[in-house]
Amino acid sequence: DDYFLVNYTQYVEYLKKPQNPGGFSLGLVGPITEGLVAILVGLGALMLITRWIEPPAMREEPPAGTAASPTGTAEPEPATAPEEQQ
Repeated sequence: DDYFLVNYTQYVEYLKKPQNPGGFSLGLVGPITEGLVAILVGLGALMLITRWIEPPAMREEPPAGTAASPTGTAEPEPATAPEEQQ
């Protein structure tokens, strides 16, 4: 009886403070949490790198009233003269 009681109390004490086998603890959930954090950090880094190497001309907002076209610029409509009153 004492043997089981000692083992049981040791197990309960272990559950209060489990050993961390390595890596970040991240809530002691396991490799799923570590993988999720790695994916989010990796995607964030990729977005920052692509933003950094993007040409400055692509960052500018197109002028109002023109369609944004990656292949060329929109042609403005010809101006019409106001009609004269007689």
